[in-house]
Amino acid sequence: MRPLTLGDMMTTNVKTLREDDSLTSADWEMVVGEIRHLPVVDGDGRVVGMVSDRDVLRSAGLHRVSIGRIMSRDLRTGTPT
Repeated sequence: MRPLTLGDMMTTNVKTLREDDSLTSADWEMVVGEIRHLPVVDGDGRVVGMVSDRDVLRSAGLHRVSIGRIMSRDLRTGTPT
């Protein structure tokens, strides 16, 4: 039996945000998609951060804040294999 890999467990059709997206966009995507975390990608589709429902809740009074200001940047990533 082969070991289980990240590729065996991961979701590949993932909703993402951009750093200049609004807090409202993140909140909407999380509510509609019933999800708690969204990856933030750059123009080339590379993950540059992650925003959580808690990040959104903490910043709820700041309607004009961009995702880039509240997202976590220090991420640990892996490959499918």
